[in-house]
Amino acid sequence: NCLWMWAVSMTVKQQESFIPSEGRIVFDLLFETQLQSNKTITVNVEIQKNFHLKYPPACREEFYLARQISAQAESIFSLARQEYGKIHHAIGIWLYLNVPKKYSNTIIRCQRERRIMAGSGQQRTDNFPSTIIEIMVGNEPYTGDNDLLHVLHIIFKETCSAEEKMKRLAQFGIIDHNEFRKELRDMCNYSDLIYENGIRKGKMEGKMEGKMEGKLEGMREGKLEGKREGIREHSLQAARNMLQMGGF
Repeated sequence: NCLWMWAVSMTVKQQESFIPSEGRIVFDLLFETQLQSNKTITVNVEIQKNFHLKYPPACREEFYLARQISAQAESIFSLARQEYGKIHHAIGIWLYLNVPKKYSNTIIRCQRERRIMAGSGQQRTDNFPSTIIEIMVGNEPYTGDNDLLHVLHIIFKETCSAEEKMKRLAQFGIIDHNEFRKELRDMCNYSDLIYENGIRKGKMEGKMEGKMEGKLEGMREGKLEGKREGIREHSLQAARNMLQMGGF
């Protein structure tokens, strides 16, 4: 069953984590959700505009997930009393917006599993408290049957108004209520503002350098950064709606 169907509450957490021996991490969106079973999980949603980076994306995903767990020490569980059983399950959801076609429009669940390498003993049944989910959104239109990928394309790839997006989203069961409409409109307005600033910045840099790359890069960076910031400021409910559709 979908985990989010059993959520009782969702609480946004401090988006910045600093541990002297581990450094500082600023999460895009970090929240806790309590289930009807009284189990609490911590969820980090990261939006990445680029896939080809100077480091393997999986390494950063693992590092952020480890921080979600290590940051619980002395606040959720005690190291001195060895209360490791109290650790909240950590889920890292990584949304990549511009992936190569060969990876495009794919959802991947990464979770550790045990494999007996030698011997005939029984497999242990306790699970590792962490999961990574990678969502690869391509630039080409999505024509498959996964509702979440359709919704993400509408929100991040289509350039229509918030009202038009709500009409499209209604086809996938997302209720047109004022709170979600406001979040979507705010996100669109904010991204449009950053988009316009990006155009102006790009034009200035392009003119100074005598190159068109400045204008084009300003447009791309401005629009994507605006959408990313808009999601971080206004999208807890939107994230819940989208995650429900993904069956996580």
